[in-house]
Amino acid sequence: MTEVPREVRFRDLFSYLKVESSSEENDFSPKASGSTSDSQCSECSSERPRPFKVTKTDFSHDTGQKVYNSSTIHKKVKSLYDNDELSDVKLMVGQKVFHAHRLILASSSDIFRVMLTNSKWIESRRDIIPLREEEECAGVFEHFLKYMYTGSIQLTHTNVLPLLILADKYIVKDLADLCTNYMCEHIVSTVELNHAVSWLQYSQRSFHVKLTEACRLFILHNFQKVISTSDFCEMDIGTLVNFLSRSDLIIPDEFVLYCGVVYWIKCQKENYDDETMGSIAKEALSYVRFPMIRPMQLLKIQTSSLPNTCQQFIQDKISNAFQFHSLEVEERRNISNRRGPQEQYLARHYTNDHWSMSMEINRFRNLPKYYTRSILFSSPISGSKADDHKCVEWNVEFHPKGVYFPPCILIGWQGNLDVSDSAFETVRLSVKTKTTTVQRAEVVFMATGVQDGVEYIKQVVSRQCIFDLETQIYNLDDVIPYIELNGRSPPYLCGEDRDTLKFTIMIKGI
Repeated sequence: MTEVPREVRFRDLFSYLKVESSSEENDFSPKASGSTSDSQCSECSSERPRPFKVTKTDFSHDTGQKVYNSSTIHKKVKSLYDNDELSDVKLMVGQKVFHAHRLILASSSDIFRVMLTNSKWIESRRDIIPLREEEECAGVFEHFLKYMYTGSIQLTHTNVLPLLILADKYIVKDLADLCTNYMCEHIVSTVELNHAVSWLQYSQRSFHVKLTEACRLFILHNFQKVISTSDFCEMDIGTLVNFLSRSDLIIPDEFVLYCGVVYWIKCQKENYDDETMGSIAKEALSYVRFPMIRPMQLLKIQTSSLPNTCQQFIQDKISNAFQFHSLEVEERRNISNRRGPQEQYLARHYTNDHWSMSMEINRFRNLPKYYTRSILFSSPISGSKADDHKCVEWNVEFHPKGVYFPPCILIGWQGNLDVSDSAFETVRLSVKTKTTTVQRAEVVFMATGVQDGVEYIKQVVSRQCIFDLETQIYNLDDVIPYIELNGRSPPYLCGEDRDTLKFTIMIKGI
């Protein structure tokens, strides 16, 4: 028998083990005489595989030297993905079959470990294991499986939720953490891509606390953006009511909120019969604060096409709201004590011109240290049309670049005292009343930010204050983190050149 040349046997062995001998030669083989010139090598170097990166510790006569070559091992394991060589199990997802390895699956997933190693599971004795996955999850299963072999994955707003569902189902915690971190970091983009509500409701069901809180705060502070998306229709009644019941919900005004709720009701018609739909519609609309809707807006509602399932319910709410707008303070108090929850007579965090004032500070980066913007404005004492002629005057000072107090002399009957200057690195909002009567008010500061090219309300700070003759000024410090606003890449600066600070101030009676 003709003996197979030794070099041929070695070549086959290297091919089987997926080891690229060319890269080994690049690392360790001496340069042959008469080899290609340096210029030619540089031109073709991009075509050759890069040598494996080997790191070493310092050499010691006592302990020698530790060499790290993990990239080689990583490449070998990566080559096993969906490879029938050495495969000892197949996963069938829909009509697609994946060649897999029990060792890789069991070491990556707690569920696969039990499924493949526990003899009580029939899957432990099968060569082909069928897996039932939802259509969206089946579409990304190959990426999910490949992650177990490579440790890398391309996350997008489209695939991250089904990947998280798979990671939770098979208990691949490291992948679940990657998915939830991605979602928290890019949640603002969900309003552009219709995923905000879907992410929130799944995270609630699966107890991803950090993601749930991030989604909840984003939706609470940017409700107008969310209600204009088709994803809003997927919100269940319990989640919707949870938002509608809150006084810190940020929305331009109550009329915008009403329109959003009606849009949601219309989206639910196909899912319920008329009787059930009527109950759901009344439950949702009962949390709309009709007395906070202006009279002209109430007329629009009254003359518009109302949902058939709750026409009379809405008419009663409108009638009560008109009465609220026509009565004086004491008469309104009697009505509010008799009719429904007190919250319906309280303003939310409204951002329209009637309730609040929005400001823009341009060329922010060029502003001097300790720059101050002074603002004079008035706020309504209530949501009633009858009180439109009554308002509270405020003097507000905003310090976005710190607060500075110059040196001064404190004069007293025992003598004068020199006080040195002082400075504080804080973003301060200073609110002073211009009236002498007692005022109980909530001061709300809302700062705009930018993420993934989308402007949104990023920071909200509120404080309940009691203004009287002794306390006429309240200082709200750190309304925006000083370092974040005055750092190299402030996430709060907007505009084409990212050099404009936008914020809104609302002061409402309590």
